[in-house]
Amino acid sequence: MQEQKQRILSSLRLPFQFMVVMWGVFLIEAFANLDFGAYGVFPREFFGMRGVVFAPLIHDDFKHLISNSAPIFVLSFIIMYFYRRVAVRSMMMIYLLTGFAVWLFARKVFHIGASGVVYGFLSFVFERHLPAAA
Repeated sequence: MQEQKQRILSSLRLPFQFMVVMWGVFLIEAFANLDFGAYGVFPREFFGMRGVVFAPLIHDDFKHLISNSAPIFVLSFIIMYFYRRVAVRSMMMIYLLTGFAVWLFARKVFHIGASGVVYGFLSFVFERHLPAAA
């Protein structure tokens, strides 16, 4: 029982830390009356590559932040708990590759938010739980 409790707690650490960063960025932006939108992904321009790293941390408003927070937290916990051996590497790849895909294929405006990461995590979980084709 103690081992199970420890596994749950350790699986919650990274999702919690990511939430702290996402919410911290949002609160700094809101209370300092800043606009971090220019740090989003801007497709096919070199300066827009910084958004591959920063865009998932930036949200337009409270509703946008909430709609990304819950699924990111739950899905990252599931990945950390059930796929511990590949979790961090897989999550980093999903995080970066979704941003890079936006940089390559999206329309030429700034893109912010973690929706691509949410869908990447969800795809990872579904792919791992679906039975192999016969």
